[in-house]
Amino acid sequence: METIQSWAVTVVICILVAAVIQLFFPNMEKDKSIRVLVSAFMLSALLSPFLSGAGVDLKLPETDAANAQEQLEEISGQINRSLETQAKRRLEEAAGEVLAQSGITDAEITVETDILEDGHIQIEEIVLLSTRPADWEGIAEKLEEKTGCPVRVEYEVNG
Repeated sequence: METIQSWAVTVVICILVAAVIQLFFPNMEKDKSIRVLVSAFMLSALLSPFLSGAGVDLKLPETDAANAQEQLEEISGQINRSLETQAKRRLEEAAGEVLAQSGITDAEITVETDILEDGHIQIEEIVLLSTRPADWEGIAEKLEEKTGCPVRVEYEVNG
């Protein structure tokens, strides 16, 4: 990083020097030799890291294997949680569509999932909670057919 900073400072200084030279020679457009000299000067400043033979040396922060493994596991966990959330949302939407087709809009939909150690997302079941009478067995069958997931219906009668 220090190398890049020093190179950037060199380029800026060269640009300033070229501007000063232009101030001393206002008719620089007519004098080709000064234009060539300023152009060569700017080109050498821009290419100096590559012409020196040393090249540009970028140093990245070093991490040990244990720290890298922790970061990898953390990132993997975040990805798995994100995928789990997306899967839940899609299943809840599918359940909502099946319920809407049956005329039910007030049921509570819960998707129960688990992330296994190997990173796979296991969908355990879709739970439908309602106090409204309906053909819940038929609705559960339609939802199981649409999603491929087991469906459990909890029906409460208030009164």
